[in-house]
Amino acid sequence: MTLNSNFTPDEILFNVMIDTCIKCKWFDEALWLFGYMKGTDSKVKPDEITFNTLIKGYSMNRDKENAFKVFEEMKSFNLKPNDVTYNSLIDACVWCSDMDKAWSLFSEMQDNDIVPDNFTFSTLIKGIKSTKNPKKDQRDLEKAFSLLEQIKSSKNANPDEILYNCLIDACIWLKDFHRAVSVFNEMAMSQIKPSSVTYGILIKAYGYANQLDNAFNAFLQMKENKLVPNDITYGCLIDACIKNGNLHRALKVYHDMKKDKIPVNTIIYTTLIKGYTRDYKLEEALTLYEEMKNSASKPNTVTFNSLIDCSVRCNQIRTAERLFNDMKDTHDTKPDLITYSTLIKGFCRDKNIEAAFKILNEMKNSGIEPDEVLFNSLLDGCFKSNELDLAFKVQTMMQDSGIQPSNVTYSILIKIYGKSRNLNKALSMIQEMKDWKIKPGLIVYTCLIQTCIKSNEIDIALQKFKEMKYDGITGD
Repeated sequence: MTLNSNFTPDEILFNVMIDTCIKCKWFDEALWLFGYMKGTDSKVKPDEITFNTLIKGYSMNRDKENAFKVFEEMKSFNLKPNDVTYNSLIDACVWCSDMDKAWSLFSEMQDNDIVPDNFTFSTLIKGIKSTKNPKKDQRDLEKAFSLLEQIKSSKNANPDEILYNCLIDACIWLKDFHRAVSVFNEMAMSQIKPSSVTYGILIKAYGYANQLDNAFNAFLQMKENKLVPNDITYGCLIDACIKNGNLHRALKVYHDMKKDKIPVNTIIYTTLIKGYTRDYKLEEALTLYEEMKNSASKPNTVTFNSLIDCSVRCNQIRTAERLFNDMKDTHDTKPDLITYSTLIKGFCRDKNIEAAFKILNEMKNSGIEPDEVLFNSLLDGCFKSNELDLAFKVQTMMQDSGIQPSNVTYSILIKIYGKSRNLNKALSMIQEMKDWKIKPGLIVYTCLIQTCIKSNEIDIALQKFKEMKYDGITGD
């Protein structure tokens, strides 16, 4: 890139060009312009807007490291960061699940007498869900409620709909449904009119709280307030029905939606398929799948996983195979760990261990490593198919993968060793569990006692029963 020597651009033009490059994701070009501005021969120098534009660009690209590099460089130019700077950096931290740094920036912002705005508060509250650490998230939620009080007493900011929506959503994430409803009521009392987005979040909250009637009441209230439900709102209501095991009401909402000519999106189709899966209705799920293929909404990985799961539950392994092949042939979908685990579980149920191992090899060749649940399915399949040698091979594979066995794993291994008439090895599983610092549970002791009895070792069975009671485990 070259610049005409007869033309002298100013900072405004450079900043507009950098902003345009970033919006088009042309970071190399944006950095070239930035580098030109910093050059010794340049008559224009980067200002706060230049640095903020770059920081915001990196934040949108979820590149926290480079966002902070530009931030440090900004300070070296003796330019003072403002609310836009800190908001962009906090946003970058939230995207990268670094909430400790986000809160630290918030404190630094206040120390520098920079007044946080609604975007600052909303971003921090939105970030509560990012760490996936319930204890820490709960502490952050308390901070968020303190922020709400701070905003209400501030002259420079007022809680808006977005902020309240983020707070309600955060409460739902932490399963604090009562608080979510309280925030919604406070929002209404604050003369802030809930939108269809707010009602969608509220319906979702009632669904999680197993209050389906309240979810429908919120939906009716939304319509009474002259708000038109969209596919997302309908999706929240259908999801609430399925979560509460009410497929009938979900289908009624679905038909009402079609009657109102609201387009059915991929998430709604998939949610209904999950409902059919829960009720072991494979034929209906497949009918919906065919309808979906002929619509504008195409199946995604979750859709295929739900259909394969439904086929396996209904003992239709050939249908599961066909769907698996459809999935591989469909653009933008590819099997993941859940897909392979479900299919392997299906073959194990069908006592087709050879096919299960074939899928395992295909999975590993695609770069996906098995987890404990998958190994447990294979072990159980080998046990039920009387393929004990293969079961020991699976145990070795699990050890080589460095995956820690669970109580479920050991209960299956004890049954396998019992079947192979190796009581000593079955008994050694208790010590191995203790070596792994895993406390044997009821299922392990039950399998061990059964193995002892089948081996005519009643005294050892009684001894293990006493050990079980000594460990504080009550028999069933």
